[in-house]
Amino acid sequence: MILEILKMITYFGDAALWIAISVILHFYGYEKFSRKFTMLILIDVIINKVLKHTFMLPRPPESSWLVPAEGIYGFPSGHTETVFTAVTYLTLTYNKAFPFYILALLVGYSRVALGVHYPIDVLGGAVFGILIGIIFYIANVNVNNRIHMEFSKAQIIFTVLIAILIGCIIYDYFPVRSELMAGFLSGFILIYPFPVEFRNKYRIYRTILGILSLAILISLYYLTEYSLVKFSIAFTACLWIYYIYPQIFNKIIR
Repeated sequence: MILEILKMITYFGDAALWIAISVILHFYGYEKFSRKFTMLILIDVIINKVLKHTFMLPRPPESSWLVPAEGIYGFPSGHTETVFTAVTYLTLTYNKAFPFYILALLVGYSRVALGVHYPIDVLGGAVFGILIGIIFYIANVNVNNRIHMEFSKAQIIFTVLIAILIGCIIYDYFPVRSELMAGFLSGFILIYPFPVEFRNKYRIYRTILGILSLAILISLYYLTEYSLVKFSIAFTACLWIYYIYPQIFNKIIR
């Protein structure tokens, strides 16, 4: 029974879960927060993989794993780092989120109890997660929250080129789920300077429709075996979430 509970708790450190929560908040109407929070989680995932391949400290033997794990390196724990990153940023942004540190500690404990990490991996993940959350919060304190910004053609071209370059690098070198990460990240970089807010109506309906439409894209992603198709679907999903769907919904209810 306890083991099954730990298996559920451990997935609260999965970056995909936090991005899913962020997307739902976006559909509901917290567009500004969602965009920043999604960026935070994406940055955290990249930093974690860089750290793992820098330290190259192995996980416990695979025979001890009670849940699947990605990659052979364990330090710092990705699940622990992600949940501490998310909780730290949430706590700095909303003081009432502080109790979620209990969840973060439980996730860290679960990674050791389930045999996929050593205690030092979890400690490293917690430290790096807290640092990433703090640095990201400080960097965004004075960010201009204007929704509409003017960009020159040169700036637009530069944004497109950066999105393509980072997408190619992630696609070629990211160690796990490279198609998903490359597609979603390149799409996110491309649309980030051009935010679209929903009209403040029908929040429940647009959230349900948004989730259903995204579920179709996710199904297509897992049904195909072709890497480039997976990349294209992830890229399209990001554009759909943050740009296309809000535009369509706003025109429909106008």
